Amino acid sequence: MNNTLFFRLLSVLFFSLMVFIFTTFCAPAWAQTSRAETAKSYLERGQSWLAKGEFKRAISDFDLAIATDPSSAQAYFNRGELRRVTKDFAGAVDDYSKTIQINPTDAKAWCNRGIVHRHQGQIEEAIADITHALELNPNFAEAYYYRATSYCQKQLLEKAIADFDLAIRLRPRFAEAYNDRGVTLHRIGKLEAAIVDYNHTIKLQPEFVKAWMNRGIAYLEAGAMEKAKKDLAEACRLAPEMKATVEQILGSHKP
Repeated sequence: MNNTLFFRLLSVLFFSLMVFIFTTFCAPAWAQTSRAETAKSYLERGQSWLAKGEFKRAISDFDLAIATDPSSAQAYFNRGELRRVTKDFAGAVDDYSKTIQINPTDAKAWCNRGIVHRHQGQIEEAIADITHALELNPNFAEAYYYRATSYCQKQLLEKAIADFDLAIRLRPRFAEAYNDRGVTLHRIGKLEAAIVDYNHTIKLQPEFVKAWMNRGIAYLEAGAMEKAKKDLAEACRLAPEMKATVEQILGSHKP
């Protein structure tokens, strides 16, 4: 065998070896990276549609992201969020469950699945999921808030107040937590403490209609009629559709 033929054969063997290495080791990794990048593009576009309220287009892109990369926990989570917003609760639970299967330490997925369970009236399941979220992330203010609202539905009001306390401690400008803690305090007869919480809510979020309504009712029960009328009037100004409800409330508290 002359040198020219030998080197040609060596070149062919080397090229074949490189092709084997690429197809065996590099190509699958490259394909996975490519799929992940494509899925990411679908996710970003879906998020953009979601922000614009284009729910059908958003879910179509999330579907494409999942079809492109079925291992993407974020794709399932985003579709679960959209399904929760559009009240497809069964679909949302499925997507959050898939997210958790792929990424068991995703505290937000556990919490949000719990929120959906609460909407479905499955309070025990809600509390269990949200508690697990808090085990994963003890500084999760929203999880304390949603567990508190679940406790309220079980009439576990002292536990609810303790969780509202923790939510507010972690997020001091949490208007909804102040309002709902006020409602819970009101329910157990702590009227003055409830009014203080409604004050905080209104200070943080002056257009929070329910807080004006709640404080107005609390003032009525405390016998502060003029303050009550002012708060209920403000609630009507912010939400004119509440006028009939306010008139009914005032009518039932005539001196």
